[in-house]
Amino acid sequence: MVTRKTNNNKGFDKSVVMKKLIVGLFWVFVIGILIISESDIDFQTFFQNKSVDKLLKKDSNFVYATSITSEMDNKQRANVYKTKISISETANYIINNVPGIEYADESADNDSLGMLNDKEYVFIYSGEDDEFSTYIQVSSRQYAYTSGNDLYRSLYDASDLYYRDYYYHRAYSTDFDRYGASRVFSNYSSKDFSAMTSKNNTYNNLISSVRQSSIGSRSLSGGGTSFGK
Repeated sequence: MVTRKTNNNKGFDKSVVMKKLIVGLFWVFVIGILIISESDIDFQTFFQNKSVDKLLKKDSNFVYATSITSEMDNKQRANVYKTKISISETANYIINNVPGIEYADESADNDSLGMLNDKEYVFIYSGEDDEFSTYIQVSSRQYAYTSGNDLYRSLYDASDLYYRDYYYHRAYSTDFDRYGASRVFSNYSSKDFSAMTSKNNTYNNLISSVRQSSIGSRSLSGGGTSFGK
């Protein structure tokens, strides 16, 4: 008589396996937090936007207006947004929510403001739209280096002058080493940058404060990253 072979091996207890897996993942998480807390990593800024363009793109307070392509290099493009928020509030919002802003200076007549980080050139200015009066052009620094285009629908001619001169004084020499000769600036005649720039150091002081205190995302009034409606 043939008897059926019995399997005396106990089957896997799936619930036990899952518990062990959860416990293991928990300890990996705890150890990871401890490593980060003891390191020089700023955990709050780690998850912040590293790009001004990405910050504005996902915030409903900023409306996409258009894109402008460099006439010298069609791979380089500037995005333009518009908003009902003032130039000053927009500048503070960006500085507080994008780590790595290096400079931010307002024009002497207070109708425009230039801002730079390592990769982007941001220019905030008064636009022609009555409702969305503040315009923000965000581009790579290489776009500014290779493009002779004026600003999109700027309200004042002085904004176009400050846009070009601000980049020339704050970024051109560094970007020359990066990108080589620029046909746009080869015969550029610089304006009186000091006279064109406000003596108010509010924004650069804010940059220093944010950098030193490593404050994470916050609005000017404190709490949250979006503006009140």
